[in-house]
Amino acid sequence: MSRSVPCTLAAVLVTALLALPAAASAADGTSTPPMLRGDLELGYVGGLAVVQLDDRSSDDDSYSEVASFTEQDHAMLIRGSFAPYHGIAVSIEVPITFHRQLQWITGRGYHYDPATGRPTMAGAATLDEATLDASPASIRRHGFGDIGLGFRIVPFAQRGLPDREAPIDLAFDIGFRFPSGQHPHKLRDDGTSYPGEGGGGVTVGATVARNLGSTEPYLSIHYSHNAVFSTSEDSASAGEESADDAPGLAPDEHKAADRFRLRAGTVVSAHIDPEKGRAVSLDLSMTATYLGPEHRFSGLRLPTTLADTVGQKSVVSEHVQLTGGLGVVISPRPEVDITIDFDTTWSSPHTIERVSNNAYSVRTRGDSLALHWGAGVRIHFR
Repeated sequence: MSRSVPCTLAAVLVTALLALPAAASAADGTSTPPMLRGDLELGYVGGLAVVQLDDRSSDDDSYSEVASFTEQDHAMLIRGSFAPYHGIAVSIEVPITFHRQLQWITGRGYHYDPATGRPTMAGAATLDEATLDASPASIRRHGFGDIGLGFRIVPFAQRGLPDREAPIDLAFDIGFRFPSGQHPHKLRDDGTSYPGEGGGGVTVGATVARNLGSTEPYLSIHYSHNAVFSTSEDSASAGEESADDAPGLAPDEHKAADRFRLRAGTVVSAHIDPEKGRAVSLDLSMTATYLGPEHRFSGLRLPTTLADTVGQKSVVSEHVQLTGGLGVVISPRPEVDITIDFDTTWSSPHTIERVSNNAYSVRTRGDSLALHWGAGVRIHFR
């Protein structure tokens, strides 16, 4: 994308870009395959963000725009599930990132404000194209991501479970993410990097749904915790001072953000042909996500950094995301589902790299939006 593209859309990164590409309907969120049967899913996930950054000005502490960039993501997810018993399922997910890269549209350098004694981009000189292209934040990421292993238990449901029928569906999930995708601070010989989070993770949650004729409202709650990971063997930055907001972490330790997610939605049956096994359903949903602080090296989201902070640990501040989604599930045959989904995410303003209380106050804008889309096919082995 040319740097002359006008930045009329402010956005933040799609943090859940490697989520399941199929529309996450209530039936998917509470169902399991029949006993000794399974499902296989193949999906594509895409995303585009245009991000605008603000920084404090040197005169009155107000914020002004100092940088903007685009980021594209293209990935695939392979997911298989198997039910060893009624209402119990085991699943495995393998994400593959084809292309993820940030490209700066505009960006300023840093200078010290003599009045406050702190660094700021506001009022600094605009960086040229060569400097922006050489930014460490512009590294391309690709490869296999973190493999996920999940378990689902459905104690009772409205249908499909012998001797355990109830007025509602209830499902409990626990998932483990293994750090097979490396971490974003590690570089290959060709200068590219990896798409993994770095450390392992665990997610626990529950979903409840109820069928009301042609609609099925649902509610789900999930919490994800990410483990600390070390970069001592992969980075020359070990031994640098850690950020002010990273208590308890060693200088070479980092951590992705923990997340708490609350999702509510309704699945609407738009068309059903019982004789031929054809169906079309829509999934309308709203999701609120809280993201805790994230600890990582400075420079992954800035066009340039000060020499004094190269290799130091920075903090992405906690913030909230609100997502509206639309999913479509088309079943031309009972054993095949075609899934398409779109969503838009708004993120509250938050600092993206804070090395200390006085260093780096760059934040995202309050009108931030992100776009995400996906398509996939699910095959039921019955």
